[in-house]
Amino acid sequence: MSDPGGLQFDKAEPGGPSPAPSACFTCKAAIADTYFTVSGQILCSRCKESLEHQAAGGSRTGRFLKAILFGLGAALVGTVIYVIMLKTGYEIALVAILVGFMVGKAVRAGSGGRGGRAYQVLAVVLTYCSIVSGYVPMLLEGLNKSPPAPKEKKEGGEEAAPNPSTPAPAASGEKQGKAPGCLSLILALAVIFAVAAASPWLAGFENIIGWVIIFVALLEAWRLARSTPLVFRGPFRVATQPEGPPLA
Repeated sequence: MSDPGGLQFDKAEPGGPSPAPSACFTCKAAIADTYFTVSGQILCSRCKESLEHQAAGGSRTGRFLKAILFGLGAALVGTVIYVIMLKTGYEIALVAILVGFMVGKAVRAGSGGRGGRAYQVLAVVLTYCSIVSGYVPMLLEGLNKSPPAPKEKKEGGEEAAPNPSTPAPAASGEKQGKAPGCLSLILALAVIFAVAAASPWLAGFENIIGWVIIFVALLEAWRLARSTPLVFRGPFRVATQPEGPPLA
């Protein structure tokens, strides 16, 4: 039997069963006697019970950790795409919305298709972090471009030759007596990421279009990670009429 998790639950359930069902949507077995419907799809009794067990079982913590892992993977891919688009100068509006779509889908897949408020918050946070992380490489490039050291000049305006007796400035690592540690690197990266996270808002209303783009991307992630409860209808009996009556 195929995995019932392949069902799509984003459609509204119609008022009655589908006419003259011939096979189960998941296992493709022929419907001989009775069947159920969920989100407009036909299910046999075995697949219905399996889907109910899948929806009720499992570890909540395990599902959330899996959703984090899937969401992080999608966010990293989205950041790479976003950085490439920024480098090439292409339109990034659709890329931001694509990031929201990818992260929302990944978080929902990690949750086992359940979704919910916690998964929606997770999807929104990961989407925003993925988008603003695209500005980190540009900030690092700006920090690496340090201005050249000024040269000494003589009274006549000519450049003075460097004095060999003057000791060269010590490197930052030599001043401290040791190279910067992991903690310093982590703090520096945290500061850079904080600046990147605030960068969409630093330009004020001049960046209102960027605000709208980010809002749409976050809304897409929120929508895709929402909870969609399973509503089973039936059992229905196979009949030649357009709608089979429910069993008593």
